[in-house]
Amino acid sequence: MRSINKFLSEKPSGVLYHYTDSAGLMGIFREKELWATNINHLNDASELRHAMSLLLTEVESRLRNPGLDPESQRIWNDHLDGWRRYPPESDSAVVSFSTNGDQLSQWRAYCPRGNGYSLGFSLADLSYARKAAGALLVKCIYDQTEQRELICAVADYMEASHRRSKRFDGLGQLGFLGRTSHKVVAAMASIKNGGFAEEGEWRLVLEEAKNTPPRFRTGRFGILPYYGIPLCSRSEKVTFTDVYMGPHAEPGVAERALILFLNAEANAGTLQNRIKRSATPYRY
Repeated sequence: MRSINKFLSEKPSGVLYHYTDSAGLMGIFREKELWATNINHLNDASELRHAMSLLLTEVESRLRNPGLDPESQRIWNDHLDGWRRYPPESDSAVVSFSTNGDQLSQWRAYCPRGNGYSLGFSLADLSYARKAAGALLVKCIYDQTEQRELICAVADYMEASHRRSKRFDGLGQLGFLGRTSHKVVAAMASIKNGGFAEEGEWRLVLEEAKNTPPRFRTGRFGILPYYGIPLCSRSEKVTFTDVYMGPHAEPGVAERALILFLNAEANAGTLQNRIKRSATPYRY
């Protein structure tokens, strides 16, 4: 069984693609940021609820173990008591990426009416965002056996962290528990329904920004809270690896416009072989 720290240290082997429409693409380069959506407003309606149900099952199983030591029993009973009184909620936010830059289901979901792009980022392209926002990059887990193993590792980490927290006093203890909580939320945010497996999703998980108020935009389900994650400093331009254009009635016209835009707004360098047309023959 891998530890939570080992899981969080995993890195993608290739480019990660962020699907968006033309307004989103222009916003990324002009505002020099990605938008992290509140985790309660994502497309998978179950999201953290499913992960939390797995964690509750694991905790209840541990408490039924007659060999459980008194300290562990106290830790988990305290957790259960707190969860009953204050159901766990999270205002963490995520940015979603896919390992596939040309996927029909993604074009349909995020890029309506032939107005879509998938922007490719290498790990180096995302390094500023990860450091500036303190965001954790996680690979989504779809296999049920792997999910249960990860939840078991999460429970082990939670228990060990609460034991270690006794070394700290006052604000030091709160800070330590806050850092461990971010890792727990990031790991649990990686658990997704198997029906989404084809997306091959990775996520940048931003813990609740207590000192930064959320911004708001309209979404499919009404008001959608989000946070901006900077991709570079204000004096720099965004770097990227490549970009796919979604299915389009006039790809030549769309490509010329994209080249003009990237030359003006991005740290584009040479664009040869970096702009790619979707191979999906889809008609909107």
